[in-house]
Amino acid sequence: KYTDLHWHLFHEVNARLPKSHKTYTLAITQTIIAEANKYDFDPFFLLAVIQTESSFNPRAKGGHGEIGLMQLRPKTAQWIAEKMNLQYRGQQSLFDPVDNIRIGSAYLDYLREKFSGYAAKYLSAYNMGATKVRRLYASDKKPRQYSIRVMKH
Repeated sequence: KYTDLHWHLFHEVNARLPKSHKTYTLAITQTIIAEANKYDFDPFFLLAVIQTESSFNPRAKGGHGEIGLMQLRPKTAQWIAEKMNLQYRGQQSLFDPVDNIRIGSAYLDYLREKFSGYAAKYLSAYNMGATKVRRLYASDKKPRQYSIRVMKH
């Protein structure tokens, strides 16, 4: 049964996906809702992370080797997939929107736990790495740009 939330999210995803990837709208919507429920995230929060990371381009590649909707590095994706017992078939998994969202959501959940639920910290760690965030906070610097961008979306 589809709720108003499902339909609203479906329309948001459909509006943001490039035309060449519209066939993924339902699968992406269902995956966002499933992962949001699994890890107790607001589905619109996951939508905002995807918008910030890749502007909903499943084929996006970042400047540091990040791939797909949630811009995961292959090494990080492999590590979290093994840790969380998720399917990972190498880099091609990261170009698959469903796999990418599953792995990215698991990684966000892992970071949320590591940073005691403090959103500015775990979102910054998602963007720049946990070690860098810990170092910045240890030197009284607080990275906020990324978390602010996510929350604006």
